[in-house]
Amino acid sequence: MKRKWLLYALILGLLFSTKITFAQITIGPVNAGPYTPGSTIAATFKLPTDCFGQNNVFQLYLSDENGNFGTEKLIGSYTAFYSTYVNGIIPATGILPGTNYKLRVKSTNPAIISTESTAFEIKSGAATEAKLISNYLNPNNTETFGICTSRPNNQFIISNESTAASVVTATVTNELTGNVSPLNFTTKLQQFTADQAHYTILTKAVNPDGTVATKAYFLINNKTVTAFGNSGNNIVCLPLGALEFSVDYTSPGGIQNNFPGDKYTITWGDNSTSVYTFCDIAALQGKVKHNYLRSSCGSTSVSSAGTIFNAFDVTIKVSNVFCGDLGTPVSS
Repeated sequence: MKRKWLLYALILGLLFSTKITFAQITIGPVNAGPYTPGSTIAATFKLPTDCFGQNNVFQLYLSDENGNFGTEKLIGSYTAFYSTYVNGIIPATGILPGTNYKLRVKSTNPAIISTESTAFEIKSGAATEAKLISNYLNPNNTETFGICTSRPNNQFIISNESTAASVVTATVTNELTGNVSPLNFTTKLQQFTADQAHYTILTKAVNPDGTVATKAYFLINNKTVTAFGNSGNNIVCLPLGALEFSVDYTSPGGIQNNFPGDKYTITWGDNSTSVYTFCDIAALQGKVKHNYLRSSCGSTSVSSAGTIFNAFDVTIKVSNVFCGDLGTPVSS
């Protein structure tokens, strides 16, 4: 959704101040296995309330057979400022049999380390893949299902493409409500009806010999809400004239219903742009502000309302890495 305001101003700068303290990433339970070299493995996790940089990478590390991370191996990564999981592949070589392997997750911006997972077993055997396919938001990302224009009670067909002869089950967690639903692949194709929310699908494939593989996916069917409203009037005065928006991030109609991986880009009309995440906006208590250093005199605004002279256009849009810009332009 894109929303445009006209700003009459003698009007660059951004007041964007947050107090940063970082807590720990909490890793979820990991299936006890046994896994085999070359198999897929997933780690789910909960993020702290602190904000992650937009260039952040979540990295998945495997311990040695004794649960020590002194010689840890990087086995997977996910580039994002928001996620609920990261997938990896157990190395095909250099893995000794053991029952006390563990996982942990690191982030790069900020650089923090998760709790350690519960212990699990790795033993020799053929590699196993837990794999689902459905409608991709973007064909370049095969771990994310959904459509870019959400709707209530959206039905998705999910296909099991895991290793042949394995028994495949999944849990589907609604990340807005916390509700968890089972999804059992008694047949290759299963249907899931999604609310307007985002889901973590944790898949498990179990072979006849008991060896397992896991993999996680997103299913994204969130609303696209642009609940920005300017505080006061649209006329600000130099020096340091400030335009402030109040953002609804808590009510039933607030932006917390959007996918937390969305970005909110504000083009202020004076050749400056600010990009926020939901976490950024919540840390600012729903207030985003811009200080202008130059006048709008000589600028022209062209919108559905017509052409207005000596005015800046202020434009807000929502986007994510899967769909690009979301929604349709709205002007006021």
